[in-house]
Amino acid sequence: MNGVVDSSWKFVVGMVFVASLTLATDAFGQQRDRQRDREADELDIQQRSFNLRMLHIMAKQRKPRPNPQLALAQVQEDFTHIQLVNKKLGLSALGTGDLDLRFVTKAAAEINKRAERLKENLALPDPADAIKPFKYTVENATQLKAPIIDLARLILDFTDNPYFKEAAVLETQQANKARQDLEKIIVISERVRDLSKRLNRAGTSAP
Repeated sequence: MNGVVDSSWKFVVGMVFVASLTLATDAFGQQRDRQRDREADELDIQQRSFNLRMLHIMAKQRKPRPNPQLALAQVQEDFTHIQLVNKKLGLSALGTGDLDLRFVTKAAAEINKRAERLKENLALPDPADAIKPFKYTVENATQLKAPIIDLARLILDFTDNPYFKEAAVLETQQANKARQDLEKIIVISERVRDLSKRLNRAGTSAP
């Protein structure tokens, strides 16, 4: 009899445990879904805010646009991709290993293309100061890391500029800095692209 009671009790405890586990799993799943929905809402708000800011910037340019929605879509795409490519390229330069020169060439070319199109679509004011020429001496892949790291910092500064996020008090100043950073990005990415291609053809690596 006691064996039957023990078995029944174990069965009940087991069922309670399973039910509790199911409830906990469901609660965790609901919590995770709510968190995902909240993050999606925040991203949507950020994207809408970004879109409104971009439309405001482009509206002030007095530049005829046959398809403003296409220009906006290109700006969105270029802002996203230039940061994604920059992250991978910057991390590769910060590492201790040798650079993959084919990857560097491809990444720098992508950044250059995106930066040129951003320059066209945003039509930022001409920079107040002349852009300094490429200042780096690059004779091997190791020396190529310095301009790549500086390029990564420039892209971070450019994409984080308050001009693209809010109507700042110093809007003109921020816009000038954005244009200057973008011009530097174009110059450095072009040189990194060409140098990495040349080094790869020559088979030049670390000293």
